[in-house]
Amino acid sequence: MAINLENKLEGQILAMSNETDRNLSVHFLTIVLNGQPFVRYHAEIFKQLPFIWHWHVVEGVAAIKHCDSWSLKNGGHIIDEMHFEGRSNDGTTEHLDKLSHQYPENITVYRKPKGMFWDGRIEMVNAPISNIKEECLLWQIDIDELWTARQITTARQLFLKNPSKTAAYFWCDFFVGQNLVVSTRNCYSQNPRQEWLRVWRFRPGARWKTHSPPKLFETTADGEERDIAEVNPFYHEETERNGLVFQHFAYVTSAQLFFKEHCYGYNNALKDWSALQDEISFPAKLSKYFSWVEDNTLVDTTETCGIVPIAYKSEDQEDWLFTTTDESEYSLHKNNILFPQIAIDCIVFQDYDTEQADFWTSILQTWAGDNFASHLVLIDRAGTAPRFEGLRYRSIPLFDPEKTGLDSKRLQKVCEQDGVTLFVSTATSIPVQTPSAVVTRVEDLKNEMSKEGRYSLLHASTVIAISKAALELPEECFLELNLNSIKIIEEEQGDNRLSQAHELSNLLLRVAKEVNKGQLIASSFLWKEIVELQTQVQAQSQGNDLETQYKLKKARKIIAAMKSSSFWKLRQVWMKSKAFFGKPGKDWWE
Repeated sequence: MAINLENKLEGQILAMSNETDRNLSVHFLTIVLNGQPFVRYHAEIFKQLPFIWHWHVVEGVAAIKHCDSWSLKNGGHIIDEMHFEGRSNDGTTEHLDKLSHQYPENITVYRKPKGMFWDGRIEMVNAPISNIKEECLLWQIDIDELWTARQITTARQLFLKNPSKTAAYFWCDFFVGQNLVVSTRNCYSQNPRQEWLRVWRFRPGARWKTHSPPKLFETTADGEERDIAEVNPFYHEETERNGLVFQHFAYVTSAQLFFKEHCYGYNNALKDWSALQDEISFPAKLSKYFSWVEDNTLVDTTETCGIVPIAYKSEDQEDWLFTTTDESEYSLHKNNILFPQIAIDCIVFQDYDTEQADFWTSILQTWAGDNFASHLVLIDRAGTAPRFEGLRYRSIPLFDPEKTGLDSKRLQKVCEQDGVTLFVSTATSIPVQTPSAVVTRVEDLKNEMSKEGRYSLLHASTVIAISKAALELPEECFLELNLNSIKIIEEEQGDNRLSQAHELSNLLLRVAKEVNKGQLIASSFLWKEIVELQTQVQAQSQGNDLETQYKLKKARKIIAAMKSSSFWKLRQVWMKSKAFFGKPGKDWWE
Protein backbone atom coordinates (compact mmCIF):
# COMPACT_ATOMS: atom_id res chain seq x y z
CA MET A 1 0.00 0.00 0.00
CA ALA A 2 1.29 3.48 -0.82
CA ILE A 3 2.09 5.93 1.94
CA ASN A 4 1.55 9.63 2.36
CA LEU A 5 4.65 11.77 2.06
CA GLU A 6 5.25 15.13 3.69
CA ASN A 7 3.12 17.89 2.20
CA LYS A 8 5.55 20.53 1.00
CA LEU A 9 2.91 23.04 0.02
CA GLU A 10 2.46 24.23 3.63
CA GLY A 11 -1.15 23.21 3.82
CA GLN A 12 -2.37 25.05 0.71
CA ILE A 13 -3.08 21.92 -1.28
CA LEU A 14 -4.09 19.99 1.84
CA ALA A 15 -6.94 22.43 2.36
CA MET A 16 -8.45 21.19 -0.91
CA SER A 17 -8.68 17.67 0.45
CA ASN A 18 -10.05 16.14 3.65
CA GLU A 19 -9.97 12.88 5.51
CA THR A 20 -13.02 11.45 3.74
CA ASP A 21 -11.35 11.88 0.35
CA ARG A 22 -8.27 9.83 1.09
CA ASN A 23 -9.73 6.57 -0.18
CA LEU A 24 -9.42 7.71 -3.80
CA SER A 25 -5.80 7.03 -4.63
CA VAL A 26 -4.05 8.03 -7.84
CA HIS A 27 -1.89 5.57 -9.77
CA PHE A 28 0.40 7.22 -12.33
CA LEU A 29 1.57 5.21 -15.35
CA THR A 30 4.63 6.11 -17.43
CA ILE A 31 6.44 4.16 -20.13
CA VAL A 32 9.92 5.42 -20.87
CA LEU A 33 13.12 4.94 -22.79
CA ASN A 34 15.82 7.57 -22.29
CA GLY A 35 13.71 9.94 -20.21
CA GLN A 36 16.34 12.50 -19.27
CA PRO A 37 16.01 15.29 -18.29
CA PHE A 38 12.28 15.00 -17.52
CA VAL A 39 12.49 11.83 -15.44
CA ARG A 40 13.95 14.01 -12.67
CA TYR A 41 10.78 16.12 -12.39
CA HIS A 42 7.85 13.85 -11.57
CA ALA A 43 8.77 12.34 -8.20
CA GLU A 44 9.46 15.82 -6.83
CA ILE A 45 5.87 16.76 -7.69
CA PHE A 46 4.28 13.53 -6.48
CA LYS A 47 5.97 13.98 -3.08
CA GLN A 48 3.90 17.11 -2.59
CA LEU A 49 0.53 15.38 -2.99
CA PRO A 50 -1.68 15.14 0.13
CA PHE A 51 -3.23 11.77 -0.77
CA ILE A 52 -2.21 8.19 -1.51
CA TRP A 53 -0.36 7.76 -4.80
CA HIS A 54 1.77 5.25 -6.65
CA TRP A 55 3.97 5.69 -9.72
CA HIS A 56 4.30 2.73 -12.09
CA VAL A 57 7.25 3.22 -14.46
CA VAL A 58 7.73 0.77 -17.33
CA GLU A 59 11.20 1.11 -18.87
CA GLY A 60 12.76 -0.28 -22.01
CA VAL A 61 12.58 -0.64 -25.78
CA ALA A 62 9.21 -1.48 -27.32
CA ALA A 63 9.24 -3.46 -30.55
CA ILE A 64 7.46 -1.59 -33.35
CA LYS A 65 4.29 -3.62 -33.70
CA HIS A 66 0.55 -3.71 -32.96
CA CYS A 67 -0.91 -0.19 -32.63
CA ASP A 68 2.51 1.33 -33.36
CA SER A 69 3.10 -0.52 -36.63
CA TRP A 70 2.06 2.56 -38.65
CA SER A 71 5.62 3.85 -38.35
CA LEU A 72 7.00 0.82 -40.21
CA LYS A 73 5.50 2.25 -43.40
CA ASN A 74 7.59 5.38 -42.83
CA GLY A 75 10.75 3.33 -42.38
CA GLY A 76 10.66 3.37 -38.59
CA HIS A 77 13.14 1.03 -36.93
CA ILE A 78 15.10 0.47 -33.72
CA ILE A 79 18.85 1.15 -33.84
CA ASP A 80 21.53 0.16 -31.31
CA GLU A 81 22.34 3.78 -30.49
CA MET A 82 18.90 4.12 -28.85
CA HIS A 83 19.50 1.69 -25.99
CA PHE A 84 21.83 -0.50 -23.94
CA GLU A 85 20.68 -4.11 -23.75
CA GLY A 86 17.05 -3.06 -24.25
CA ARG A 87 17.12 -0.30 -21.63
CA SER A 88 17.95 3.40 -21.45
CA ASN A 89 21.47 4.60 -22.13
CA ASP A 90 21.15 8.20 -20.89
CA GLY A 91 21.11 7.68 -17.11
CA THR A 92 17.37 7.05 -16.82
CA THR A 93 17.86 3.45 -15.62
CA GLU A 94 20.14 4.52 -12.79
CA HIS A 95 17.85 7.37 -11.75
CA LEU A 96 14.81 5.08 -11.60
CA ASP A 97 16.75 2.55 -9.50
CA LYS A 98 17.59 5.32 -7.06
CA LEU A 99 13.97 6.45 -6.83
CA SER A 100 12.58 2.94 -6.33
CA HIS A 101 15.01 2.35 -3.46
CA GLN A 102 14.22 5.73 -1.94
CA TYR A 103 10.42 5.28 -2.16
CA PRO A 104 9.78 1.51 -2.30
CA GLU A 105 6.14 1.92 -1.21
CA ASN A 106 5.37 4.51 -3.86
CA ILE A 107 7.40 3.72 -6.96
CA THR A 108 7.55 0.46 -8.90
CA VAL A 109 9.78 -0.03 -11.94
CA TYR A 110 8.97 -2.72 -14.52
CA ARG A 111 11.59 -4.07 -16.95
CA LYS A 112 12.20 -6.97 -19.31
CA PRO A 113 15.29 -9.13 -18.79
CA LYS A 114 18.40 -7.51 -20.24
CA GLY A 115 18.56 -7.75 -24.00
CA MET A 116 14.81 -8.30 -24.45
CA PHE A 117 12.33 -5.86 -26.00
CA TRP A 118 8.74 -5.34 -24.92
CA ASP A 119 6.11 -6.78 -27.29
CA GLY A 120 5.02 -3.31 -28.37
CA ARG A 121 3.94 -0.45 -26.16
CA ILE A 122 0.62 -2.21 -25.51
CA GLU A 123 2.51 -4.80 -23.41
CA MET A 124 4.27 -1.98 -21.57
CA VAL A 125 1.09 -0.18 -20.48
CA ASN A 126 -0.54 -3.45 -19.39
CA ALA A 127 2.46 -4.58 -17.32
CA PRO A 128 1.40 -2.80 -14.08
CA ILE A 129 -2.34 -3.47 -14.38
CA SER A 130 -2.35 -6.69 -12.34
CA ASN A 131 -0.63 -4.83 -9.49
CA ILE A 132 -3.40 -2.23 -9.20
CA LYS A 133 -5.85 -3.96 -6.88
CA GLU A 134 -8.07 -1.04 -5.86
CA GLU A 135 -10.50 1.40 -7.42
CA CYS A 136 -8.52 4.52 -8.20
CA LEU A 137 -7.72 7.15 -10.77
CA LEU A 138 -5.31 5.81 -13.40
CA TRP A 139 -3.29 8.71 -14.78
CA GLN A 140 -1.13 8.26 -17.88
CA ILE A 141 1.84 10.63 -17.84
CA ASP A 142 4.37 10.51 -20.64
CA ILE A 143 7.83 11.28 -19.36
CA ASP A 144 7.88 14.68 -21.13
CA GLU A 145 4.42 15.74 -19.88
CA LEU A 146 4.68 18.04 -16.88
CA TRP A 147 1.86 18.72 -14.40
CA THR A 148 1.92 20.73 -11.20
CA ALA A 149 0.90 19.37 -7.80
CA ARG A 150 -2.02 21.76 -7.66
CA GLN A 151 -3.30 20.61 -11.06
CA ILE A 152 -3.18 16.94 -10.04
CA THR A 153 -5.00 17.70 -6.79
CA THR A 154 -7.62 19.77 -8.61
CA ALA A 155 -8.28 17.00 -11.14
CA ARG A 156 -8.74 14.48 -8.35
CA GLN A 157 -11.18 16.83 -6.63
CA LEU A 158 -13.22 17.04 -9.84
CA PHE A 159 -13.61 13.27 -9.88
CA LEU A 160 -14.53 13.24 -6.19
CA LYS A 161 -17.25 15.83 -6.78
CA ASN A 162 -18.51 14.01 -9.88
CA PRO A 163 -18.58 10.27 -9.10
CA SER A 164 -20.30 9.45 -12.41
CA LYS A 165 -17.38 10.78 -14.46
CA THR A 166 -15.22 8.04 -15.96
CA ALA A 167 -12.31 9.81 -17.69
CA ALA A 168 -10.90 13.23 -18.58
CA TYR A 169 -9.57 15.01 -21.67
CA PHE A 170 -7.13 17.91 -21.44
CA TRP A 171 -5.51 20.55 -23.59
CA CYS A 172 -1.76 20.97 -23.39
CA ASP A 173 0.86 23.57 -24.17
CA PHE A 174 2.70 21.59 -26.86
CA PHE A 175 6.37 22.56 -27.01
CA VAL A 176 8.36 22.27 -30.24
CA GLY A 177 11.36 24.13 -28.86
CA GLN A 178 12.65 25.39 -25.55
CA ASN A 179 10.52 28.53 -25.89
CA LEU A 180 8.27 27.60 -28.83
CA VAL A 181 4.73 26.22 -28.59
CA VAL A 182 1.83 25.36 -30.87
CA SER A 183 -0.41 28.43 -30.71
CA THR A 184 -3.50 27.08 -32.52
CA ARG A 185 -6.13 24.47 -31.68
CA ASN A 186 -8.10 21.83 -33.55
CA CYS A 187 -4.91 20.98 -35.39
CA TYR A 188 -1.78 18.83 -35.06
CA SER A 189 -1.16 18.05 -31.37
CA GLN A 190 -4.49 19.71 -30.48
CA ASN A 191 -7.12 17.33 -31.87
CA PRO A 192 -9.96 17.26 -29.31
CA ARG A 193 -11.32 13.97 -30.67
CA GLN A 194 -8.36 12.06 -29.25
CA GLU A 195 -5.99 14.49 -27.51
CA TRP A 196 -5.27 14.49 -24.68
CA LEU A 197 -7.08 11.65 -22.88
CA ARG A 198 -5.05 11.14 -19.73
CA VAL A 199 -7.13 10.08 -16.69
CA TRP A 200 -9.52 7.14 -16.18
CA ARG A 201 -11.59 5.93 -13.25
CA PHE A 202 -10.05 2.47 -12.85
CA ARG A 203 -11.53 -0.71 -11.39
CA PRO A 204 -9.58 -3.97 -11.02
CA GLY A 205 -10.03 -6.08 -14.12
CA ALA A 206 -9.76 -3.24 -16.64
CA ARG A 207 -7.23 -3.70 -19.46
CA TRP A 208 -5.68 -1.60 -22.19
CA LYS A 209 -6.89 -2.52 -25.68
CA THR A 210 -4.57 -0.06 -27.44
CA HIS A 211 -1.88 2.35 -26.38
CA SER A 212 -2.17 4.80 -29.26
CA PRO A 213 -4.84 6.03 -29.04
CA PRO A 214 -5.19 5.01 -25.38
CA LYS A 215 -8.25 2.80 -24.88
CA LEU A 216 -8.94 1.31 -21.47
CA PHE A 217 -11.74 -1.29 -21.41
CA GLU A 218 -13.67 -2.86 -18.54
CA THR A 219 -16.31 -5.58 -18.33
CA THR A 220 -19.75 -4.55 -17.07
CA ALA A 221 -22.01 -6.56 -14.76
CA ASP A 222 -23.83 -7.75 -17.91
CA GLY A 223 -20.61 -9.17 -19.31
CA GLU A 224 -20.28 -6.47 -21.97
CA GLU A 225 -16.94 -4.81 -22.69
CA ARG A 226 -16.93 -1.03 -22.82
CA ASP A 227 -14.45 1.76 -23.42
CA ILE A 228 -14.32 3.58 -20.08
CA ALA A 229 -13.60 6.96 -21.67
CA GLU A 230 -16.73 6.80 -23.82
CA VAL A 231 -19.10 6.45 -20.87
CA ASN A 232 -19.07 9.91 -19.26
CA PRO A 233 -15.80 11.85 -19.57
CA PHE A 234 -14.81 15.36 -18.62
CA TYR A 235 -14.14 17.26 -21.85
CA HIS A 236 -11.55 19.94 -22.59
CA GLU A 237 -13.75 22.91 -21.80
CA GLU A 238 -14.38 21.85 -18.21
CA THR A 239 -10.84 20.75 -17.43
CA GLU A 240 -9.40 23.94 -18.92
CA ARG A 241 -11.85 26.02 -16.91
CA ASN A 242 -10.28 24.46 -13.82
CA GLY A 243 -6.72 25.31 -14.89
CA LEU A 244 -5.88 21.79 -16.07
CA VAL A 245 -3.70 22.52 -19.10
CA PHE A 246 -0.42 20.62 -18.84
CA GLN A 247 2.90 21.32 -20.54
CA HIS A 248 4.10 18.75 -23.07
CA PHE A 249 7.79 19.08 -23.93
CA ALA A 250 7.53 16.82 -26.96
CA TYR A 251 10.20 18.34 -29.23
CA VAL A 252 12.70 20.26 -27.13
CA THR A 253 15.89 18.16 -27.13
CA SER A 254 17.98 16.78 -29.97
CA ALA A 255 17.72 13.32 -28.37
CA GLN A 256 13.93 13.41 -28.77
CA LEU A 257 14.26 14.29 -32.45
CA PHE A 258 16.91 11.60 -32.98
CA PHE A 259 14.54 8.99 -31.53
CA LYS A 260 11.50 10.10 -33.55
CA GLU A 261 13.49 10.36 -36.76
CA HIS A 262 14.47 6.71 -36.52
CA CYS A 263 11.66 5.06 -34.57
CA TYR A 264 8.78 6.95 -36.23
CA GLY A 265 10.45 7.31 -39.63
CA TYR A 266 10.27 11.11 -39.62
CA ASN A 267 12.84 11.90 -42.30
CA ASN A 268 15.26 14.74 -41.52
CA ALA A 269 13.38 15.46 -38.28
CA LEU A 270 16.46 16.63 -36.38
CA LYS A 271 17.73 18.85 -39.20
CA ASP A 272 14.34 20.45 -39.83
CA TRP A 273 13.70 20.94 -36.11
CA SER A 274 17.06 22.70 -35.81
CA ALA A 275 15.96 25.07 -38.58
CA LEU A 276 12.81 25.85 -36.59
CA GLN A 277 14.95 26.75 -33.58
CA ASP A 278 16.77 29.31 -35.75
CA GLU A 279 13.53 30.91 -37.00
CA ILE A 280 13.06 34.53 -35.88
CA SER A 281 9.71 35.42 -37.48
CA PHE A 282 6.59 34.16 -35.70
CA PRO A 283 3.91 32.92 -35.90
CA ALA A 284 5.19 30.31 -38.34
CA LYS A 285 3.57 27.29 -39.96
CA LEU A 286 4.78 24.08 -38.35
CA SER A 287 4.37 22.17 -41.62
CA LYS A 288 7.26 24.21 -43.02
CA TYR A 289 9.57 22.37 -40.61
CA PHE A 290 7.79 19.12 -39.70
CA SER A 291 7.07 17.18 -42.89
CA TRP A 292 4.58 14.92 -41.09
CA VAL A 293 2.34 17.90 -40.23
CA GLU A 294 -0.15 18.53 -43.03
CA ASP A 295 -2.48 21.22 -41.65
CA ASN A 296 -2.26 24.91 -40.71
CA THR A 297 -0.78 24.43 -37.24
CA LEU A 298 1.02 27.58 -36.09
CA VAL A 299 4.00 27.97 -33.79
CA ASP A 300 4.71 31.02 -31.66
CA THR A 301 6.95 32.00 -28.77
CA THR A 302 6.04 31.23 -25.17
CA GLU A 303 6.38 34.93 -24.42
CA THR A 304 3.79 35.88 -27.03
CA CYS A 305 1.44 33.15 -25.78
CA GLY A 306 1.94 34.20 -22.17
CA ILE A 307 3.34 30.84 -21.04
CA VAL A 308 6.10 30.38 -18.49
CA PRO A 309 7.71 26.96 -19.14
CA ILE A 310 8.00 24.62 -16.17
CA ALA A 311 11.21 23.22 -17.71
CA TYR A 312 13.94 25.64 -18.74
CA LYS A 313 17.65 25.69 -19.51
CA SER A 314 20.26 26.94 -17.06
CA GLU A 315 22.06 30.17 -17.89
CA ASP A 316 24.98 28.28 -19.41
CA GLN A 317 22.50 26.14 -21.43
CA GLU A 318 24.18 23.00 -20.09
CA ASP A 319 21.38 21.61 -17.93
CA TRP A 320 17.61 21.56 -17.62
CA LEU A 321 15.99 23.00 -14.51
CA PHE A 322 12.41 22.74 -13.26
CA THR A 323 9.92 24.91 -11.44
CA THR A 324 8.42 22.68 -8.75
CA THR A 325 7.12 24.98 -6.00
CA ASP A 326 3.52 26.04 -5.54
CA GLU A 327 4.49 29.69 -5.41
CA SER A 328 5.72 29.68 -8.99
CA GLU A 329 2.55 28.05 -10.30
CA TYR A 330 0.66 31.29 -10.08
CA SER A 331 2.99 32.74 -12.72
CA LEU A 332 2.68 29.92 -15.28
CA HIS A 333 0.85 32.41 -17.49
CA LYS A 334 2.55 35.79 -17.59
CA ASN A 335 0.95 39.12 -17.01
CA ASN A 336 1.90 40.21 -20.52
CA ILE A 337 -1.52 38.91 -21.57
CA LEU A 338 -3.42 41.92 -20.33
CA PHE A 339 -6.96 42.66 -19.26
CA PRO A 340 -9.27 43.14 -21.02
CA GLN A 341 -8.88 40.47 -23.69
CA ILE A 342 -10.40 41.33 -27.07
CA ALA A 343 -11.09 38.73 -29.78
CA ILE A 344 -11.16 39.89 -33.39
CA ASP A 345 -12.79 37.60 -35.93
CA CYS A 346 -10.71 37.78 -39.12
CA ILE A 347 -13.66 36.57 -41.19
CA VAL A 348 -13.10 39.45 -43.65
CA PHE A 349 -10.13 37.55 -45.08
CA GLN A 350 -12.21 34.46 -45.86
CA ASP A 351 -13.69 35.87 -49.08
CA TYR A 352 -11.03 38.53 -49.40
CA ASP A 353 -12.96 41.66 -50.27
CA THR A 354 -9.92 43.66 -51.38
CA GLU A 355 -10.66 47.05 -49.83
CA GLN A 356 -11.92 45.70 -46.54
CA ALA A 357 -9.11 43.14 -46.28
CA ASP A 358 -6.49 45.78 -47.09
CA PHE A 359 -7.94 48.02 -44.39
CA TRP A 360 -7.72 45.30 -41.75
CA THR A 361 -4.29 44.11 -42.91
CA SER A 362 -2.96 47.61 -42.33
CA ILE A 363 -4.61 47.85 -38.91
CA LEU A 364 -3.35 44.45 -37.73
CA GLN A 365 0.16 45.16 -38.96
CA THR A 366 0.22 48.32 -36.85
CA TRP A 367 -1.11 46.55 -33.78
CA ALA A 368 1.46 43.76 -34.11
CA GLY A 369 4.19 46.19 -33.10
CA ASP A 370 2.13 47.83 -30.38
CA ASN A 371 1.42 47.07 -26.71
CA PHE A 372 -2.21 46.61 -27.76
CA ALA A 373 -1.19 43.18 -29.11
CA SER A 374 -1.16 41.88 -25.52
CA HIS A 375 -4.92 42.44 -25.39
CA LEU A 376 -5.68 40.63 -28.66
CA VAL A 377 -6.72 37.17 -29.77
CA LEU A 378 -7.18 36.86 -33.55
CA ILE A 379 -9.68 34.27 -34.73
CA ASP A 380 -8.32 32.84 -37.95
CA ARG A 381 -10.68 31.17 -40.42
CA ALA A 382 -8.81 28.08 -41.67
CA GLY A 383 -5.51 29.88 -42.25
CA THR A 384 -6.92 32.80 -44.26
CA ALA A 385 -5.77 35.59 -41.92
CA PRO A 386 -2.42 37.34 -42.50
CA ARG A 387 0.39 36.44 -40.08
CA PHE A 388 2.18 39.06 -38.03
CA GLU A 389 4.80 38.44 -35.37
CA GLY A 390 3.56 39.41 -31.93
CA LEU A 391 -0.11 38.53 -32.49
CA ARG A 392 -1.84 35.45 -31.05
CA TYR A 393 -4.11 33.32 -33.24
CA ARG A 394 -6.87 30.79 -32.67
CA SER A 395 -7.97 28.71 -35.68
CA ILE A 396 -11.57 27.70 -36.39
CA PRO A 397 -13.27 26.45 -39.60
CA LEU A 398 -14.48 28.74 -42.37
CA PHE A 399 -17.76 30.58 -41.83
CA ASP A 400 -20.69 28.65 -43.30
CA PRO A 401 -23.89 30.74 -43.70
CA GLU A 402 -25.91 27.53 -43.53
CA LYS A 403 -24.54 26.69 -40.06
CA THR A 404 -24.59 30.02 -38.23
CA GLY A 405 -25.63 28.50 -34.91
CA LEU A 406 -22.64 26.16 -34.92
CA ASP A 407 -20.35 29.05 -35.88
CA SER A 408 -21.61 31.13 -32.95
CA LYS A 409 -20.90 28.27 -30.58
CA ARG A 410 -17.37 27.92 -31.91
CA LEU A 411 -16.77 31.62 -31.41
CA GLN A 412 -18.19 31.45 -27.90
CA LYS A 413 -15.87 28.59 -27.02
CA VAL A 414 -12.84 30.63 -28.12
CA CYS A 415 -14.08 33.57 -26.05
CA GLU A 416 -14.45 31.39 -22.97
CA GLN A 417 -11.11 29.63 -23.43
CA ASP A 418 -9.21 32.90 -23.71
CA GLY A 419 -11.17 34.91 -21.15
CA VAL A 420 -12.43 37.35 -23.78
CA THR A 421 -14.30 40.43 -22.54
CA LEU A 422 -15.22 41.86 -25.95
CA PHE A 423 -15.70 40.13 -29.31
CA VAL A 424 -15.09 42.25 -32.41
CA SER A 425 -16.94 41.33 -35.59
CA THR A 426 -15.39 42.52 -38.84
CA ALA A 427 -18.29 41.27 -40.95
CA THR A 428 -21.30 39.16 -39.99
CA SER A 429 -20.26 36.86 -37.15
CA ILE A 430 -21.44 36.79 -33.53
CA PRO A 431 -20.68 34.62 -30.48
CA VAL A 432 -23.48 33.16 -28.39
CA GLN A 433 -23.12 35.33 -25.32
CA THR A 434 -19.92 37.37 -25.16
CA PRO A 435 -20.62 41.11 -25.68
CA SER A 436 -19.55 42.28 -29.11
CA ALA A 437 -18.66 45.31 -31.18
CA VAL A 438 -18.97 45.66 -34.94
CA VAL A 439 -16.17 47.53 -36.68
CA THR A 440 -17.11 48.31 -40.27
CA ARG A 441 -16.44 50.73 -43.08
CA VAL A 442 -19.40 52.76 -44.40
CA GLU A 443 -19.48 50.93 -47.72
CA ASP A 444 -19.64 47.64 -45.85
CA LEU A 445 -22.32 48.89 -43.48
CA LYS A 446 -24.58 49.48 -46.48
CA ASN A 447 -24.15 45.83 -47.35
CA GLU A 448 -24.57 44.62 -43.78
CA MET A 449 -28.33 44.49 -44.25
CA SER A 450 -28.01 40.84 -45.14
CA LYS A 451 -29.57 38.47 -42.65
CA GLU A 452 -26.35 37.77 -40.75
CA GLY A 453 -25.32 41.42 -40.99
CA ARG A 454 -28.45 42.44 -39.13
CA TYR A 455 -27.80 39.80 -36.50
CA SER A 456 -24.28 41.04 -35.79
CA LEU A 457 -25.39 44.68 -35.62
CA LEU A 458 -28.25 43.90 -33.29
CA HIS A 459 -26.06 41.80 -31.02
CA ALA A 460 -23.44 44.53 -30.74
CA SER A 461 -22.97 46.72 -27.69
CA THR A 462 -21.22 49.20 -29.96
CA VAL A 463 -21.01 49.82 -33.70
CA ILE A 464 -17.76 51.50 -34.74
CA ALA A 465 -18.19 53.06 -38.18
CA ILE A 466 -15.21 54.21 -40.20
CA SER A 467 -16.12 57.71 -41.58
CA LYS A 468 -18.82 60.14 -40.47
CA ALA A 469 -20.74 59.33 -43.63
CA ALA A 470 -22.23 56.50 -41.59
CA LEU A 471 -24.74 58.93 -40.10
CA GLU A 472 -26.00 59.71 -43.59
CA LEU A 473 -27.10 56.13 -44.18
CA PRO A 474 -30.84 55.38 -44.44
CA GLU A 475 -32.64 55.27 -41.10
CA GLU A 476 -33.63 51.64 -41.57
CA CYS A 477 -29.98 50.68 -41.17
CA PHE A 478 -30.21 51.66 -37.51
CA LEU A 479 -33.72 50.66 -36.44
CA GLU A 480 -33.61 49.29 -32.89
CA LEU A 481 -30.00 50.47 -32.49
CA ASN A 482 -29.13 53.03 -29.86
CA LEU A 483 -27.53 55.87 -31.83
CA ASN A 484 -25.36 56.62 -28.81
CA SER A 485 -23.75 53.22 -29.36
CA ILE A 486 -22.43 54.25 -32.79
CA LYS A 487 -18.83 55.47 -32.63
CA ILE A 488 -17.25 57.30 -35.56
CA ILE A 489 -13.64 57.17 -36.74
CA GLU A 490 -12.48 59.07 -39.81
CA GLU A 491 -11.12 56.83 -42.53
CA GLU A 492 -7.45 57.48 -43.28
CA GLN A 493 -5.05 56.38 -45.97
CA GLY A 494 -1.32 55.71 -46.14
CA ASP A 495 0.74 56.83 -43.16
CA ASN A 496 -2.36 58.24 -41.47
CA ARG A 497 -3.54 54.68 -40.91
CA LEU A 498 -1.12 54.55 -37.96
CA SER A 499 -3.06 57.15 -36.00
CA GLN A 500 -6.32 55.53 -37.08
CA ALA A 501 -5.15 52.17 -35.69
CA HIS A 502 -4.25 53.80 -32.36
CA GLU A 503 -7.61 55.56 -32.21
CA LEU A 504 -9.41 52.30 -32.91
CA SER A 505 -7.42 50.37 -30.30
CA ASN A 506 -8.13 53.01 -27.63
CA LEU A 507 -11.82 52.93 -28.49
CA LEU A 508 -11.98 49.13 -28.30
CA LEU A 509 -10.25 49.14 -24.93
CA ARG A 510 -12.72 51.69 -23.62
CA VAL A 511 -15.70 49.70 -24.91
CA ALA A 512 -14.32 46.47 -23.42
CA LYS A 513 -13.89 48.08 -20.01
CA GLU A 514 -17.38 49.60 -20.17
CA VAL A 515 -18.84 46.21 -21.05
CA ASN A 516 -16.99 44.62 -18.15
CA LYS A 517 -18.43 47.21 -15.76
CA GLY A 518 -21.94 46.60 -17.06
CA GLN A 519 -22.25 50.04 -18.63
CA LEU A 520 -23.06 48.53 -22.03
CA ILE A 521 -25.49 45.66 -22.46
CA ALA A 522 -25.83 43.59 -25.60
CA SER A 523 -28.93 41.63 -26.45
CA SER A 524 -26.97 38.46 -25.68
CA PHE A 525 -29.84 36.67 -24.01
CA LEU A 526 -31.92 36.75 -27.18
CA TRP A 527 -29.11 35.51 -29.38
CA LYS A 528 -28.17 32.74 -27.00
CA GLU A 529 -31.74 31.47 -27.21
CA ILE A 530 -31.82 31.80 -30.99
CA VAL A 531 -28.61 29.78 -31.36
CA GLU A 532 -30.04 27.12 -29.08
CA LEU A 533 -33.21 27.08 -31.17
CA GLN A 534 -31.28 26.67 -34.38
CA THR A 535 -29.40 23.78 -32.83
CA GLN A 536 -32.64 22.19 -31.64
CA VAL A 537 -34.21 22.42 -35.08
CA GLN A 538 -31.19 20.73 -36.64
CA ALA A 539 -30.74 18.06 -33.95
CA GLN A 540 -34.34 17.19 -33.15
CA SER A 541 -36.00 17.52 -36.53
CA GLN A 542 -36.65 13.77 -36.49
CA GLY A 543 -38.51 13.83 -33.15
CA ASN A 544 -42.05 12.48 -33.39
CA ASP A 545 -43.58 13.23 -29.99
CA LEU A 546 -46.16 16.01 -29.90
CA GLU A 547 -44.30 18.22 -27.43
CA THR A 548 -41.13 18.20 -29.53
CA GLN A 549 -43.06 18.92 -32.72
CA TYR A 550 -44.92 21.78 -31.03
CA LYS A 551 -41.70 23.39 -29.82
CA LEU A 552 -39.97 22.94 -33.16
CA LYS A 553 -42.92 24.48 -34.98
CA LYS A 554 -42.71 27.56 -32.79
CA ALA A 555 -38.94 27.63 -33.09
CA ARG A 556 -39.13 27.63 -36.87
CA LYS A 557 -41.63 30.51 -36.80
CA ILE A 558 -39.37 32.57 -34.56
CA ILE A 559 -36.29 31.89 -36.67
CA ALA A 560 -38.24 32.70 -39.83
CA ALA A 561 -39.34 36.00 -38.31
CA MET A 562 -35.74 36.78 -37.45
CA LYS A 563 -34.92 36.59 -41.12
CA SER A 564 -37.34 39.42 -41.86
CA SER A 565 -35.94 42.59 -43.39
CA SER A 566 -36.47 44.96 -40.45
CA PHE A 567 -35.44 44.97 -36.83
CA TRP A 568 -38.78 46.18 -35.46
CA LYS A 569 -40.45 42.94 -36.52
CA LEU A 570 -37.76 41.03 -34.74
CA ARG A 571 -38.52 42.94 -31.56
CA GLN A 572 -42.23 42.17 -31.87
CA VAL A 573 -41.56 38.47 -32.35
CA TRP A 574 -39.29 38.40 -29.33
CA MET A 575 -41.79 40.18 -27.07
CA LYS A 576 -44.55 37.77 -28.12
CA SER A 577 -42.42 34.67 -27.64
CA LYS A 578 -41.31 35.17 -24.03
CA ALA A 579 -43.54 32.33 -22.90
CA PHE A 580 -41.72 29.99 -25.27
CA PHE A 581 -38.27 31.00 -24.09
CA GLY A 582 -39.15 31.51 -20.45
CA LYS A 583 -39.50 35.08 -19.24
CA PRO A 584 -36.06 36.67 -18.81
CA GLY A 585 -35.19 38.42 -15.58
CA LYS A 586 -34.90 41.74 -17.39
CA ASP A 587 -36.52 43.18 -20.50
CA TRP A 588 -33.43 43.59 -22.67
CA TRP A 589 -35.29 45.72 -25.18
CA GLU A 590 -36.64 48.57 -23.05
